[in-house]
Amino acid sequence: MAIPPTAVKFAGTLDPQEELDFAINCVGLLEAGETIASYTLTVLAEAVALGLTIMSGGGRNHALNDSETGIDLWLTIDPGFQTNAAFDGAGTPLPLHVQFETDSSPARTRERTFLVQVAQQ
Repeated sequence: MAIPPTAVKFAGTLDPQEELDFAINCVGLLEAGETIASYTLTVLAEAVALGLTIMSGGGRNHALNDSETGIDLWLTIDPGFQTNAAFDGAGTPLPLHVQFETDSSPARTRERTFLVQVAQQ
């Protein structure tokens, strides 16, 4: 899947050795009073090829935020990829796809691609 030109870049940079939390804010995609009923996160092929991993366990499970208008998640790079030359210099943006369904009736489905910049710090 090609990275769309409208992909939203997360603020900040992930060092390949870090485990960091990120927040996907969906407020601008929701109608007034609407919340997220369910969602799916997918690490896209370009990111899988460089070891991007959505973490789980140990308090790092992805989940809806308290207002159910966004998704909190933890990201890291698989240890086997942490010294990859793609992360030298400015690094590489890695894509993550989110699709969610709203609690409206009928439910609406939205999707977006987000980029996390991964670079050696």
